[in-house]
Amino acid sequence: MPGSWAMIKCMLLYGPVAVSVVAFLAYVLPLKAKWWAKIAWTAFFAFSGLKFIAFSHWGGNMFNPYFPEPVAFFWCFACDMTVYIALLSVVWWLKWHRGTVIAVAAALLSAWGLWNGFCTPRVVELTLEYDNLPRSLEGYRIIHISDFHTCRGITTWRTERTVDLANSLKADLICLTGDFLDGLVKTRPEDLKPFARLRAKDGVWAVTGNHEFYNNLPKWEKAFEENGINLLANRCVLPREGLAVGGVHDRDAAIPYRKLPKSYYPAVRTAFADAKRGEFRLLMQHRPQLADEYAAELGVRLQLSGHTHGGVTPVMEPFVAEKNGGFVKGLYPLQGKCGNAFLYVTAGAGVWGGLPARLFNPSEIALITLRGK
Repeated sequence: MPGSWAMIKCMLLYGPVAVSVVAFLAYVLPLKAKWWAKIAWTAFFAFSGLKFIAFSHWGGNMFNPYFPEPVAFFWCFACDMTVYIALLSVVWWLKWHRGTVIAVAAALLSAWGLWNGFCTPRVVELTLEYDNLPRSLEGYRIIHISDFHTCRGITTWRTERTVDLANSLKADLICLTGDFLDGLVKTRPEDLKPFARLRAKDGVWAVTGNHEFYNNLPKWEKAFEENGINLLANRCVLPREGLAVGGVHDRDAAIPYRKLPKSYYPAVRTAFADAKRGEFRLLMQHRPQLADEYAAELGVRLQLSGHTHGGVTPVMEPFVAEKNGGFVKGLYPLQGKCGNAFLYVTAGAGVWGGLPARLFNPSEIALITLRGK
């Protein structure tokens, strides 16, 4: 396993432990409370810090936790609350230390962040105006959804609500840009069933995210097909005159230790090899990094991406931007080879159980309408 991945894994495993230690030092030790209250808080922080370690040893692994839903949900809440207590304690400790104020504030922030991640996503509507838009695409309606992360803590009932919402919008095309689930086919076969109910005039098309590659993608590919999810991997479809919808696997496919055939490696140029008549090129790729390059060199007019979770919280947005080519969430105008172009990065329809928080960043599905200038 490459050293960089080993370092990331180590940070994921022991990062919560470090945060819990900070919370203990900055909150518990100075706390003016009885001994049993301090022991209770210490146990709470220890429970939070052991999250990924427990997942890895007794409940699947850090990406596929198989604890019962109430346990997984409470663990998410405990971890969020520990993070906020640690941050608030460090910030306020130099001035004063009010244990109850910090605990209540952390609990409210945790509850708000979890609600934003677990509630039914909002619908974000936007209209994009294009030079030289084919007449067949005037008023064309596209639904873009990404990053469900369905798992034991975020189960299928939530996916079902999102599917019902998407179907109610009666779009021409539905695009799914990866990270459907966190689990293995043998243990989570029911998680894909709601997707089979998605309907759009020109079909439901999808690409993989990085989390699909954590869960034995070749086995999931068959499950995707059985549930009506049409994966685009280095290819495009022409669902109507003047439109080419292309997709590629996530960049994780090219990591050497995954030992996947090169046919899995993302190749956008290859994806549009069959688009030879000047079609409007719509690209689905989980990560947004190279959108400006694809627009300028390959004539992509609209790229749909996810992965960033909208930056999660305002504090994390600069770090998310740095890892994703400066793109975090929302609409980005691009200079295109074939006219004006756009990238839309959705904030995502769910949350990853490893970082289940959304502050000032609600979950969403996007409804995009194309118009000619």
